[in-house]
Amino acid sequence: MNNPLLSIILPVYNCEKYISDSIKSILASTYSDFELIVISDGSSDASNEIVESFTDNRIVFLKGESNFGLVNALNKGIKCSKGKFIARQDADDLTVNTRLERQISFLNENPKVGLVGTSYFKIDEFANEIVVRNVPSSDSEIRDMLKRNNCFCHGSVMFKKEL
Repeated sequence: MNNPLLSIILPVYNCEKYISDSIKSILASTYSDFELIVISDGSSDASNEIVESFTDNRIVFLKGESNFGLVNALNKGIKCSKGKFIARQDADDLTVNTRLERQISFLNENPKVGLVGTSYFKIDEFANEIVVRNVPSSDSEIRDMLKRNNCFCHGSVMFKKEL
């Protein structure tokens, strides 16, 4: 894939238990013009082998030999990204199949908006919903909340790469 509109950054560190389902949830998305950049942060479990078992050409696998930390892994992924938009996912996250499509659509229809996020479900190790975390949805509510607390779930954000 030469120039996908979206790059999804997914750092991995010893997540063999969850990484397959996480990747499958992205690949099952109703939106398909993306590259999924998986950055191994020096995993010592079977995470790398699991990632390498996927044959989808949208997956770009950057395998690190040592643990260089989440921030460095994210920055490496952004630096390698080709998309106009960047989305985040963690190795233990699952994405609702319409998330990417809806976020791309919203950002395209609202050019003054630079970042979007979502409410989310906290799940247990068996993907059972434990609790719903609703976050503010209007601009004024978000601005007010940001004065006190971050209201964006890292694994649900999408933003313009240029920013």
